[in-house]
Amino acid sequence: MAGGVRQPLRRRLLLGHWTPVALLLILAAGLRFSGLSAQSFWLDEGMTVFFINLPLDRLLQVTFVQEPNPPLYYLLLWVWVHAFGEGEAAIRALSALFGTLCIPVTFALASDLGGRRAGWLAALAALASPFLLWYSQEARAFALLAFLAALLLYLTHQATQSPRRRLLAVWALTAALTCYTHIYGAFAVGACTLALLVAGRARIDWRAGTAVIPVALFAPWMVATLIQSAAARGWRAPVGPDELVARALATVAHNEVFPDPLGPLAVLVLGGAALIGLASTRRSSAWLLGLNIGVPLLCAYGLSFFKPIFAERYIIPIAIPLYVAAAIGMTRLAGRLRGLDVAAGIAVVALLVSALAAWQQPRFEKENFRAAADRVIQSATTDDVVVFVAEFTEHPFEYYYHGPGQLVGFFGDHKDPGPFLTPIIGKASTVWLLESHWDRYDPDHNVRRWLEDRYPLVTEAFPQGIHLRAFRVRSQVDAPPSTARPITASYGGLMLTSVEFPESTSAHDEHLHPPSGWLPVTMYWQAVARLPTNYKLVLDLADARGVWGRSLLREGDLFAKVPTSTWTPGQTMIESTDLNLNPATPPGRYILQLAVLDEQGNPVTGEQRGTPLNGPLTLGEVEVRG
Repeated sequence: MAGGVRQPLRRRLLLGHWTPVALLLILAAGLRFSGLSAQSFWLDEGMTVFFINLPLDRLLQVTFVQEPNPPLYYLLLWVWVHAFGEGEAAIRALSALFGTLCIPVTFALASDLGGRRAGWLAALAALASPFLLWYSQEARAFALLAFLAALLLYLTHQATQSPRRRLLAVWALTAALTCYTHIYGAFAVGACTLALLVAGRARIDWRAGTAVIPVALFAPWMVATLIQSAAARGWRAPVGPDELVARALATVAHNEVFPDPLGPLAVLVLGGAALIGLASTRRSSAWLLGLNIGVPLLCAYGLSFFKPIFAERYIIPIAIPLYVAAAIGMTRLAGRLRGLDVAAGIAVVALLVSALAAWQQPRFEKENFRAAADRVIQSATTDDVVVFVAEFTEHPFEYYYHGPGQLVGFFGDHKDPGPFLTPIIGKASTVWLLESHWDRYDPDHNVRRWLEDRYPLVTEAFPQGIHLRAFRVRSQVDAPPSTARPITASYGGLMLTSVEFPESTSAHDEHLHPPSGWLPVTMYWQAVARLPTNYKLVLDLADARGVWGRSLLREGDLFAKVPTSTWTPGQTMIESTDLNLNPATPPGRYILQLAVLDEQGNPVTGEQRGTPLNGPLTLGEVEVRG
C-alpha cells in the first residue's frame, strides 16, 4: 500500500520538477523557430549553403583541404536538408533545434551545482540570452557548438562524481563531436579534460585514457588545418588579452544590444555575479566552471600568436558556464538580499525584450544578398554578367538568384583588373558589379574604378553590406526593344524614340536605398544630325501639388559620360537613370515628365508630332503605392 502511494507521489514530484523546464523549453523553441526567414543569408551562411550542396565525398574533402571549420555541422545539415528542404527557415531550423536543447542542459547543470533556484535562473538566462538566441537563428555551427560544449560540461560534472566506464565513453564521444564542430570546441574539450583530471587524481589513468580518445579522433583534421592555415593569409588583426576578455564578456552579457552605460553595467553584473558564484560554490564546481570559462579565453589568446582568428561568436562555449556561475552567485546573494534572484530574473526578461526590439534596427541587419539578387532579376538579360569583387560572395547571391546572365567571381589581380575583366565582359550588354567584403581584396575599389572609367552607369543600389552597380557596356543598339513604349519627341537634332519604366512603384524602400523608393527609367535617343552642344536631362514625378520625385544627377550617366556632341547621327543610344522619390509621397497616380536642358541649364523647347511642347514632355503615368 505504502509503495503504491509512494510511486505516484514520486511521479508527481518529478512532473512538478520538470514541468516549468518544459514550459521554458516551449518558450525557447518559440523564440528560436520564429522569424527564421526574416533576414537574408549573409556571407558565412551562403558558404554553408554552398557546402551542403556538394556531394558528400566532396564535402568531406573540402573541410579537410579548404574550409577552415570541421565537418560535423555540415554533415548534420546535409542530412537535415535532404529531409526538410533547402528553404531559409529549414536550413536555419537545425541551429534553432540545438539552441533550444541548450536550455534543459543548462538547467540540469546549474541545478546540480547550485540548487534548483540557480537552475531556473541559469535556464532563463540561456533562454533570453541575445548571444545564444542570435546564433540559434543562423545557419552556422555555433548553436551546435554551444549545445555540445554545455553537454560535455554536464557530462564532465557527472564523471567527476561517478566515473563509470559507460559515462566516460559517452564523454569521449561528446568531446570528439565538440572538436569536430569548431576549433574553439577543442578549447572546451581541453577545459573539461583538465577538470576531469583535477577531480580524479586517484584515478588519473582512467581519465587520462579517456582524454586521449577525442585527441586521437581529432588529430587528422587538426593536422590538415595547421597545414592549410600556414599557407593562408591572415586578415584579422591580433587582439590583446584585455580587449579579448572585454569583447567576449560584452558579447556573452548582451551581444551589443545595450548602448553605454547599460552595456558595461550588464558586463559588470554578469562578471561580478559569476565571480561570487565561483567563490561561494564547492571547490570541484568552481574548478569545473572556472576552467570552462578561462581555458577557452586563454587558448584563444595563445592561438592569436600563431594565427589571429578571434571573433566574438567563436567564444560561445563559455556562455553557459558563465550563466551558470552567475546564477549561482545571484542565488547566494539572494540568501542575504531577499528577492535578488527574482529581480535578476526580471532583468533577464528585460534583456530579452530589449534584444527583440534592438534587432529591428538597421545595425543588426545582415548582409542583404536577397535584396541584391531581387534587384538584378528585375532588369537582367541573358547578355548580362554579374561580377563579384570578392569571389566567395557569389555563393549567398547565387542562392537567391534565379535570373538570366552569367555569375563570375573575380579571380584576377584587383590592382590591375583589366586582363581579367576584358574577355569576360566583351560580349555583355550590361555588367553588374557586386561589392561586399571589399576591404579584404579591393579596398581602393580598383575594379569599380576600371568600369567607371569606361562605361556609363545604369543604376546602383545599396543593400545592407553590399554596393551594387550596373554599367552599360553597349550603349548603342540597332533599335529599341519591343517592350519599350514609342514616344517620339525632338529637341533640335536630338530625338527621343521610346522609353521604359515600371507602371507602379513604392515611395518607400527599406532594403536597396532606404528610406526612399527609386523609379528606374530607360530612354532611347538618336542624334538626327551632328549636335553642336551637349544636353542634360531632368525627369520629375509630379502632380498638381508639386514634384514628388526627381532623377539623380550622376557623373556616370550616359549624357555625362558620352556627351551628345560626340554622338554619331543615326545611332540609337540608351540612357538609364533613377528617380529618387520622396518617402512621404501619398499613394496615387503621378505624371512622369522630362525636361531637356542645354549646357547652361536652360530648358530646350521640344516638339512632338510637329507641335511645340509648352513645358516638360509627359512620358506617362506611374502609380505610387503606399
